[in-house]
Amino acid sequence: EDNRSESSRSGSGLGGGSSNKSDARDLFELASSEVLRIIASPNSYKASPTCKKGHALVYQPVEQDRGTVCSNQGCRRDCMPDGHAYHCHTCKYRLCTSCWEASSTTIDTDRRNYLIVSKICEGDAERFYTIAAAAIPKQDSNDSAQRIVRVLHRVLLKSRETRKFRRKLREVSLSSPKPGQLQAGEKVPALLLDLLSAWLFCPISALGLSLWLHWFDVSAEITDRLLRSEKTPTTHELLSELVELLESPIFMQMRHQLLDAQRHPELLRAMLQLSTLMPQETKLRARLELVQCSLMLERAGKW
Repeated sequence: EDNRSESSRSGSGLGGGSSNKSDARDLFELASSEVLRIIASPNSYKASPTCKKGHALVYQPVEQDRGTVCSNQGCRRDCMPDGHAYHCHTCKYRLCTSCWEASSTTIDTDRRNYLIVSKICEGDAERFYTIAAAAIPKQDSNDSAQRIVRVLHRVLLKSRETRKFRRKLREVSLSSPKPGQLQAGEKVPALLLDLLSAWLFCPISALGLSLWLHWFDVSAEITDRLLRSEKTPTTHELLSELVELLESPIFMQMRHQLLDAQRHPELLRAMLQLSTLMPQETKLRARLELVQCSLMLERAGKW
């Protein structure tokens, strides 16, 4: 009887453990959905103003008998034309708007979004990105989908919390058939394809992802489309960020392959078209000049 009772308790414990795991999965999905909702929002984020010691600052008029000079000794005497300042009643000092903005630790929207996505990726980056890839096409607008993709792209390629997931994606990509080069019966891994499909809501992020995955046929096709599309200030900003990222260590293998342009003509084509899109980028031009020198040396060696 004691054995049966113990077995019953053990079985109950196993069932509870399974239930706990299910609850944890449900909570993670809810948290992921909330993170995606937050970063899809166009609303800007402003932290509550505080002094360097963390006390709340109150924006209020300066008393006339105290003048209009803020506590920053290097500030101009006419720094409070509207007669208001940020007051810390605990530390007994005040700052004008310019001095407070220069010393504040407020977090802008992009930085906030980067931090919260990095934080949830500490738990399970692969699962979060799987959930996100399925949710992005279901957004109410293309703008919301683009905002999500841009944040997730930065975190994927830059954050230390996604390092393990990056390594897995790279290994799967290099050992699997690539889009545009499939033989009969071959398939692109589902997760990679889902990510690329979602990333296409922001073509420049999709270009960065395809270059990193060494899907150079896809990269060349995306740059073709970008050349034919309308240029906006946002497009220019994202392309500048991409060009900067291409010089980082994470794209080292791609840069080495670019030097072997004869074996990777689609990569060269993509980079030439990117240079056409960003003619003022000196780093990109210098990179292509190295490729030109490499090709000339290779031809000279054959003579």
